[in-house]
Amino acid sequence: AYPRILVARPDRIGDVILSTPVISALHRQYPNAHITFLVRDFVAPLVRALPEVDAVFVYDPEGRHSGLRGFVRLLEELKAQRFQISIVLHSVFKLAAALFGVGVPNRIGPLSKIHSYVFYNRGTRQRRSLVEMHEADYNLHLLRKLGIRVGSHQIPTQIAVSEERRKFARDWLSDAGWNPSEGQRSRLVAVHPGMGGSALNWPENYYVDLIRSLKREGHQVLLTGGPAEGFLLERIVLELNK
Repeated sequence: AYPRILVARPDRIGDVILSTPVISALHRQYPNAHITFLVRDFVAPLVRALPEVDAVFVYDPEGRHSGLRGFVRLLEELKAQRFQISIVLHSVFKLAAALFGVGVPNRIGPLSKIHSYVFYNRGTRQRRSLVEMHEADYNLHLLRKLGIRVGSHQIPTQIAVSEERRKFARDWLSDAGWNPSEGQRSRLVAVHPGMGGSALNWPENYYVDLIRSLKREGHQVLLTGGPAEGFLLERIVLELNK
């Protein structure tokens, strides 16, 4: 039988995108495996149509998986999938406990929290808050428990975006000042200075220097941020305009 593999990344969009090389590495190692990607609902549209993802499992800790009843439902849903391998890239107690509870034989995850030492039988010690390597490399490092070794930046990240959404983005960018005709000599580079607080971040002036360097090289820059990061973006824009 072909292995049924669960890859779990139940957190933010950026981290999920940086987890997609794991999917590609697993597909190369197990071309006939059935790979399920566990993500939150707001990320699911970006990974559902990836060619190497066979199924998407939406983890809903505030909804159908909340509370004791939700935990029982999570156990039932995971048990029905009969996974032989689970790779949890961002560990949360409820999910780790559920995978342990349904008896997934190979439970891979980062050993960084107390529960991870209890629930993962093939864990790897990691302290991602120290930022000793790229997030994508931390994710790929966990695959060594399966004998998969991938060098840094050898596998690109990927997302699935429909042509309809691509057109919407192109129209929005054009309205915002993007000139696609310059694409022959430059790239549109998105710079996102904000972060969720789970790791170290650059000082603001580093982002200012990076943007200036990109613009000197002729690239167009899109500065992005979340709903709570408006003041951060304003400060960077003010510094760039000095």
